[in-house]
Amino acid sequence: MARTSRQKQPDTARRNWPVAGLATAGLVVAGYMGVTKLGGDSPLFCTAGGGCDIVQASRYAVFFGLPTALWGAGLYAAIGGLAIIGLDARRWLNAFLLAVAGASFSAYLTYIQLFEIRAVCGYCIVSAVVAASLFGVLLMYRPSGSGRRFPSRKSRVVTLGTSRVLRRRLAPGRRCPGSARPSPHREGRHDVRRLLVTRLRRAKGPVRACR
Repeated sequence: MARTSRQKQPDTARRNWPVAGLATAGLVVAGYMGVTKLGGDSPLFCTAGGGCDIVQASRYAVFFGLPTALWGAGLYAAIGGLAIIGLDARRWLNAFLLAVAGASFSAYLTYIQLFEIRAVCGYCIVSAVVAASLFGVLLMYRPSGSGRRFPSRKSRVVTLGTSRVLRRRLAPGRRCPGSARPSPHREGRHDVRRLLVTRLRRAKGPVRACR
C-alpha cells in the first residue's frame, strides 16, 4: 500500500528562480542583438568594422530567414517560462533538452567566430556563457525521480551487451553441453586402434583390447 501511494503521488513542481534569472539574462542579450539586426543598427559598444559588426554582417547572423539571435531569444524565453511555471520531472527534461541545444549551438557559433569569420562578438560570447550556465544549473537542479529511470535502462543495456561481448571474446570455443565434438586427433587414434584389433582377431582369434 505504501509503495502504490508513493507511486501515485504527483511530482511537486517548484519555480526555479536561478534558471529563470539566467534565461532572462540570455533573453535580454539575444533579443537585443536580434532587434538591432532586424533594424540594421549597430549594437552599443560595437564600432564600425569591429568584431560585432563583422559577425552581424556575416551570413551566419541569419538562420532560416530570421536573425540567429532571435532563435536564441525564443529558446531562452521557453526555458524561462518552464522555470517560472515549475520544473517537475517532465518540464525539467524539456528545459534541459533546450539547454543542451542552446549550449551546443552556441559552441558551434563560437567556433565559427574564431576559425571562420575570425572576429569575436562580445554579445555572442555572453550569450554562449549564459547557455552553458543554464546547462550546468539545470543539472544541479535535476529532479530526484528523473535521475533513476532513464540511466538505469541504459546501464542495463550497456552491461548486458558488454557481458555478452566479453563472454564471446574470452570463451570463443565454448559449446553447449551435448554439442561437443571429439577432436580429429582423438578420432584418428580410435580408428587406428580398431583396425589393429580387427587384424589381430583375424590372425589369432578373439583378442581383448586394452583400455
